[in-house]
Amino acid sequence: MVKLGVPFLVILLSFNVACSKKDAAFSNPAPAIVADGVPAGSAGQTIGVPVTGVTEPLEAMLPNQAGPFTASALISEPQFVRRQYARGATKISVTLAVAGATPITFEEWVKMSGTSPAVKLDAPEKSAAGFYDCTSERASAPCNVHIHFRAGYHLELMGEGKARRADFDILLKGLPIRKLAELGQ
Repeated sequence: MVKLGVPFLVILLSFNVACSKKDAAFSNPAPAIVADGVPAGSAGQTIGVPVTGVTEPLEAMLPNQAGPFTASALISEPQFVRRQYARGATKISVTLAVAGATPITFEEWVKMSGTSPAVKLDAPEKSAAGFYDCTSERASAPCNVHIHFRAGYHLELMGEGKARRADFDILLKGLPIRKLAELGQ
């Protein structure tokens, strides 16, 4: 099993809580945070401050079809958009969080995830970094994938204990990763 440090688990827990909350804070979204005149999602923004009400451009990043995978209905919340992609019995839930929803800088993400197997991404150099989170190092081991973008967006792909690295690679080729990496740049 791949060992993930406590900081990573705290980040994932924060992200999962933010993406699953359905309380009053989410029914009345606040405007995007601007710190010292810097728009949320840009370099220098305050990290860890939720940015809400900005999912519209992200909805296009989870298309109806991604390669051989077909998508379920889109779920759009103030903090994230989500779809489940299916190809036969393989199902992968894809959640894309708005910039600032994950409390970590890109540099911290790269450093923290450096010991995990990297995901090859179609994105400009140093604009996105992702890794496989698998139950073992075997190619057939069930995995999840976590990707963080310099612009602050976070993409989480959960394989429900059945998807393998090859499944994620195929799905990722059908998602507009390069376009997402260029948002906010």
